[in-house]
Amino acid sequence: MKNLTKTKWHYALTLVLISAFAIFSSCNKNDDTFRESNLENLDNALDQSFAAELFDEIIELSDEALDFTANSELKSADMGGGHHFMRMGDCVTITKDTINESVVTTIDFGEEGCTGQDGRERKGMMIITKTGDYWDGVSTTTYEFDNYFVNGNQLNGTKIMTGFINDAGNRQMDIVDNGVIILADDEGTISWTAQRTREVIEGSDTHMKQDDVIEITGSSTGIAATGDTFSSEIISPLIRKMTQDCHKFYVQGIVHIVKDDGTEITTDYGDGTCDNLAEVTINGEVEIVELEGRRDRKCRKS
Repeated sequence: MKNLTKTKWHYALTLVLISAFAIFSSCNKNDDTFRESNLENLDNALDQSFAAELFDEIIELSDEALDFTANSELKSADMGGGHHFMRMGDCVTITKDTINESVVTTIDFGEEGCTGQDGRERKGMMIITKTGDYWDGVSTTTYEFDNYFVNGNQLNGTKIMTGFINDAGNRQMDIVDNGVIILADDEGTISWTAQRTREVIEGSDTHMKQDDVIEITGSSTGIAATGDTFSSEIISPLIRKMTQDCHKFYVQGIVHIVKDDGTEITTDYGDGTCDNLAEVTINGEVEIVELEGRRDRKCRKS
């Protein structure tokens, strides 16, 4: 009986799925409805989705930094408290320089780490090089990293974003990601490549971010820490509402993930209601999972 209880507890702890551009996990003893054969599939999906989330949040972090420097007369700005951010913390230092026709903004989270408003600890630097302004035409933004870590996971690679005002009058960003994530605690490495379009379908006519409604489409490929390859496609646009009480989770949209062995995973974020729930289907089995604003990789350990 003791061994049976321990096994059930182990299965429940590893029952975790994080879908693209959000993080979610189920780590309680009631979440044991999936077959044992699906546990590795869930683990692979967690790696795929973690990569998507790390590369997705970069835009929001850089938007906060660029907005701050645009409204500041300081070349180098130490937050020092009193600044309202949705992701970053007041312990960051932001430096802005103009080099030829480009503006280079560095977000320095420090060597000891800086805990943000979203509960994540970051350290190292993110370097943002921007040319042009999509309000006036076309902008190109390149993101690079210098010893950059999120909760102990190191992110390497580049993110390139081309921004402009589309025919509908909305802010649009065409994005290419190429990177590698070295996971904390020697858990392995995730490779990640993605091509996405990010459109602000509401709130594009203001410089505020809190009134934005964002729609994301596109696809990705990669290699999970287990060595399994995967691909994903957003088959119904992902929607995120950037209000303070809703911005952490996608509230609508469907993501389809396919592993190299043919295993299929579908995640449905719902009807647009601001909640922390998603419906996950793996090989015909359905589970309702709770979305979480922070990642806990302990759920995938044996």
